[in-house]
Amino acid sequence: MPSSLKGPALFLAQGFGKPGWTTLEECAKSAAANGFTGMQVPLWIKELIDLDQAAVSTDYCQERLGRAKEAGCPIVEVANHCETQLVCCSPAYVDLHKWVVPKELKDKCAAEICAWAQNRAMKSVAAAANLDLTSVAAFSGTTMFPYVYPWPQRPKGMREAAFNHLAACWLPVFNLAAEKGVDVCFELHPGEDLMDGDTFEYFLKFIGNHPRCCQILDLSHFALQGMTNVDFIAFIHDWKDRIKMWHVKDGEFVPDGNGGVYGGYNDWTKRRGRFRSLGDGMIDYRLIFQILGVELGMKLIACLEWECCFKRWSQGIREGVAYINAWINGTPEPEATEPEAHTEGAFDDFASGAVDTALIAKVLGIPEAQVSTSMPKA
Repeated sequence: MPSSLKGPALFLAQGFGKPGWTTLEECAKSAAANGFTGMQVPLWIKELIDLDQAAVSTDYCQERLGRAKEAGCPIVEVANHCETQLVCCSPAYVDLHKWVVPKELKDKCAAEICAWAQNRAMKSVAAAANLDLTSVAAFSGTTMFPYVYPWPQRPKGMREAAFNHLAACWLPVFNLAAEKGVDVCFELHPGEDLMDGDTFEYFLKFIGNHPRCCQILDLSHFALQGMTNVDFIAFIHDWKDRIKMWHVKDGEFVPDGNGGVYGGYNDWTKRRGRFRSLGDGMIDYRLIFQILGVELGMKLIACLEWECCFKRWSQGIREGVAYINAWINGTPEPEATEPEAHTEGAFDDFASGAVDTALIAKVLGIPEAQVSTSMPKA
């Protein structure tokens, strides 16, 4: 049966800055050359879209839309995960997120940084409207996640206080979104206060079920929490009216005798839960595409977000576009492949930096003189 889904589109965050992906026009040409029909543009990357201009100028937005379309691949969605994660931010995390903060704010207190991030969230809503789009993807931010495990025991009322604060920070954004006709779509993601259906449902109670609080579906984050394909299907049916965007991304959870969900602080290649290139993980996307596009008739854009600790960007997006076309249009699925050799580094390197002993000391709460990043000798 025909599918109501659109795409394939490509999220540019992990690829921007690689050769052939350094400007909006280059990204559009490269995306089109790889078979994509649209792009989801990260609003924290000024070279792609200047958020300050996009929030106030429809002329600027039309110019950006025209450039991308002329180069071969239109802008169909926008996202601002990296700035909105600071709308609420625990002191445990705020210094780790400062890579995205302007220089003049890096030494400011957390409250000033969070106020800046709330303003960026408001601008993201306005920019989406000026770009003739009806949604923007975001992270909720973090007040409670460092205390997700209930030991040491939390003081009574802490969870309620955290979600009251989260609601107070986001309600002005939702109200602007209602004025602009834009949905704010949270990616439910460990590390953020909103990480699963339970936390999203709990948050809705604090914001009066605000209709502009929605979701971008990303099942990979549920896979890494130990959920299964049966659980994914139940989630989709439960939240189909709030799901307005979609990241098609694979993942796997393979616990063993030495570890499970928490991962033992290992890097991505050694974690039991990890992101995989599309088709290499445990998510039954043939079934997911059928449920979303045929059974439920949802009008979502299937947007590939490539994250993989084994394959490189070029291989991951080449295979990903073939899989999405197969699941929407019934073309043949690509054959399984081994990772191609590469030296591109990790998929999340865009958010990392060099060893910074001062930052490590501050985050861990130890004197910098006592910071040692070497491994013991065998």
